[in-house]
Amino acid sequence: MTAAERGSDLSCATVFAGEHMAHSSSPSSPHDAVGIALSTAVSSLRSQLGDPFAPIAVVVPAGPNTVLARTALALRGPFIRVWFDTPEGLALQQTPPALWTTQRPEPPGWRRPLVRRLLARLESRRLLQDAGWLEPLLQAVGRLEGHGIDADTVREALGTSDERAQILEQLLRGLASARADAGFVTDADVARAALVHIDDDGVGAAAARGVIVLGDRELTWPVHDFMTAWLARRLVVHVRIASLSSLPAATLGLVGALGAHTVIDVEPAQPSRLRAVQLGHSDTLTAADLVNDTSVEIARTPDDVREAVECVREVKRAIRAGTALDRIAIVLPDGRQRGALNDALLRAAVPATWLIGAPAGELVTARLLTIALEIVAGDDTPQQLYALLSHPALALHAAFGPAAVTGRARWRRFLSQVVHARGLPQIVRGLADMDLSVADDADDVAIARAHSDEAARASLVASITALQAMLSTWRAPATVTEHVTRWSAFLERFARAGDDRGRVLQLLAPYAVPTPKAPLLDVDEAGLEWQRLASREVPRGSLTERSLRVLSPLHLVGGGFDLVCVLGLTEKRFPTASHEDVFITDAMWAALSLACGVTLTSSTAHAQLEQRRFAAVVSATRQRLWLSVPRLDFATERPTLASSFVLDVLTSRLGRRARFGDLDTIAVRRGRRSQSWPADDSDALDLAEHLVVRAAASTSTQAPALTALTSHPSARGVLQLHRSIDTVRQGGAVDAHTGLVPPSLLPMTGLDGEVISVSLLAQLLSAPADVLFARLLRAQSPPWLSSWRDPLATSTLRNRLHRQTLETQLAVDGVLDDELVPALIDELTALAGLGAFGADDIELVRRAIAEGAATLGSSAGSWCKAPIEARPGLVVDSALPWRVDHLVGRQQAWGDHHALALLVEKLRPKCIVDDQAALVLSALALVNAGAPIDGVAAFTTAKRSALVRLDSDVVEELRNRLIATTGFVGLGQWPVSWSKRFALSNERRGGDVDDDNDFDEGGAA
Repeated sequence: MTAAERGSDLSCATVFAGEHMAHSSSPSSPHDAVGIALSTAVSSLRSQLGDPFAPIAVVVPAGPNTVLARTALALRGPFIRVWFDTPEGLALQQTPPALWTTQRPEPPGWRRPLVRRLLARLESRRLLQDAGWLEPLLQAVGRLEGHGIDADTVREALGTSDERAQILEQLLRGLASARADAGFVTDADVARAALVHIDDDGVGAAAARGVIVLGDRELTWPVHDFMTAWLARRLVVHVRIASLSSLPAATLGLVGALGAHTVIDVEPAQPSRLRAVQLGHSDTLTAADLVNDTSVEIARTPDDVREAVECVREVKRAIRAGTALDRIAIVLPDGRQRGALNDALLRAAVPATWLIGAPAGELVTARLLTIALEIVAGDDTPQQLYALLSHPALALHAAFGPAAVTGRARWRRFLSQVVHARGLPQIVRGLADMDLSVADDADDVAIARAHSDEAARASLVASITALQAMLSTWRAPATVTEHVTRWSAFLERFARAGDDRGRVLQLLAPYAVPTPKAPLLDVDEAGLEWQRLASREVPRGSLTERSLRVLSPLHLVGGGFDLVCVLGLTEKRFPTASHEDVFITDAMWAALSLACGVTLTSSTAHAQLEQRRFAAVVSATRQRLWLSVPRLDFATERPTLASSFVLDVLTSRLGRRARFGDLDTIAVRRGRRSQSWPADDSDALDLAEHLVVRAAASTSTQAPALTALTSHPSARGVLQLHRSIDTVRQGGAVDAHTGLVPPSLLPMTGLDGEVISVSLLAQLLSAPADVLFARLLRAQSPPWLSSWRDPLATSTLRNRLHRQTLETQLAVDGVLDDELVPALIDELTALAGLGAFGADDIELVRRAIAEGAATLGSSAGSWCKAPIEARPGLVVDSALPWRVDHLVGRQQAWGDHHALALLVEKLRPKCIVDDQAALVLSALALVNAGAPIDGVAAFTTAKRSALVRLDSDVVEELRNRLIATTGFVGLGQWPVSWSKRFALSNERRGGDVDDDNDFDEGGAA
């Protein structure tokens, strides 16, 4: 169950507060059964009261239900002096004003830091401060305090032998003491105060003389006592929904608080199958009733991702049939695959109001604040700084003007040169020390580039300095209120204006209220508080908009929709699995119930809650109910078990108890894993799918669709590119539209004899599609700012010595000690100045540097003294067009032979062709140029290298591969099976993609 479905969370009620009149396709439609029942109840109450304008209160389970019920009543005509509220809202309005002169409700963000402080005093239980334990512990304490159970009651009921009981008792006692000291009251205190003043005149809905109860849910013990007494003093009408009336009332529930009352039933839907599902039986149905009745459909979808796409296809069919957007609801039992549904709705351009929203941390503005907090918490590296400066929500231009973003494209290059700096002041100092001067004889282009670099560096330094001035104040310990105030000021100044920023600021607003005697939080604790806030769901849109509704099951109470699509009907998702509370077991709840003299709910009531959730979905459907049962779990690729609720629906249709085998017979197959597009172009979500369906349908008849699609040069090029991938593996025929990316369309560098690097040619041998995407199409994103591992690690120091050795000719002995070692020490000193490590650490690694230099010198021997051979334009093979340059290596005599030596860290002789293709290609190019090369050698610091001879098998294998690759590239074929990064794999393990038996009857999913 989502947080918005719980009665204690009224965040949605405040978001959608106010008078609302939603659009509807037919205001007087007989399908508005809830509105008819509410209007009848209002008229009945006012007739009994003898006052046509008597105030009436409609009590609903949760906040969003108030908007749906208000809309349903408004569609029946003008009704004044009718309030809609929740039980907790009524208790708050019944409390006397004098209560708030000395006390106030507990502010948000106050309890969690205090519980951490209390846990810190429990020396043997520090493990509970971990985030994994803290959440269930807070929930357990919240449930106890919600029922008004104090520490003495816990001690009396549970004793002191149970360690969990001891923890709960101490936390409750500490919270009660701190709350009394600060003058705060809990929801239970408010309900008890309202019960004491039950006969006083309340305000708003609490002043009503007549009451309409719609729906049911579990209440806390004090709120249930208040509602029982409050309802007993008023005329009450229970608007009973058929699907819910057949279920037992919730323990300590809203229906259970009713005394004497009148019942008005909501008329079930007219279509026979849907009516049978709502009534829970099928004995009144005949065979004629079931003919051409599509009011209930059980869809067998491929998996829990594709079911979102098939759901949106069903929505588009309803829209084409004339159904208004606000008469369509999509039900998500939880937050899983929320992104897949959002993507499908965006592709289909269907506006939606999300009551089961995404976590606030997914908002672009929230991510900006998260990065800023990570920098303040100690991750103040150039990488993280660039993530902040390049974030799309950062509005430097709006904050400082155009000069603030001058040369922004150069910032990444500048920060990469100080990648080891730690701390914003050190980064600024490293940027300021960067030498951007040019030689005196430089040309105008170089001078202009230098001026642009200077301007870009100045704007970068100014931006970092401004951010540092604000972020530096966040490190001081402060209360939650002070931290939230700083975050809000940061977002108001630097975040881009828009709906995302408004929603984040709205999320932070309740926590910015000053709280006396609140504990101080350091940077890390403040970050944990933000992580909790960022995990909260943030609704999107309003129920007043003409848009589709995405809701949780219990949100539908009070609403009526022509089409309701329910996703995720599998066991352990809907219904969810029942489990005991981590800290309060069912046995402990039983003991507490005995001590309090009232029945408190435990995990045994979970099944009834899930039944009420599904009944709420069924009751809100007026014309068509679409139920999705995915076959597989997308993440694990495991088969799923259909929900027991689906079997209940089948039972109402068959007239007998349904079995899982009946599902395969009656369910309708929707979608295929092997084909992402629909069979009919009218079901396409967007233009791309529409074109694909038309093109696929025209391949056999040669209709003009494919011809028109390929007539445009750009479209033809994209089609040829995608069709060419993996053509060789599938064995497709090569023609004008299949399997070719000809050089005339996409020229390949090097086929015309142009000199290319030997590394590019080696990559072409191992991963041709990588070269196509990354090098030719520039489809590869630029590399991220990266740094070495620990700069003082032995492996890092050895790599630096290797790099310097490659750039140095060791002509005389002692050059390692005289040149390379001092150069490395200078590099480390510069890094120490940027905060990468302490200056004293350099002295500790001098010995490691000296040992590495000595090992490198003895291992290299005379190899590094030879000059580097660089002969541009060497032909690799006389029969092929490839010419390579940049031969990184040295020719050196080895006994009676000659060899090409390349400095590498690792050598695997058995995989010389695969792992060191560039080395062998270089040798082949030198051999083809007449150089007396007999073998290839590489050395490491671990041991002396051995010569790997270029025997005929190695050379012939490499030459054959090069010839085959040249042929494929020349024809325009790019076999993706040779590439790892862009490989297209079947979604099913084994089998051909055209084999679609996984959905056939009897097939294994």
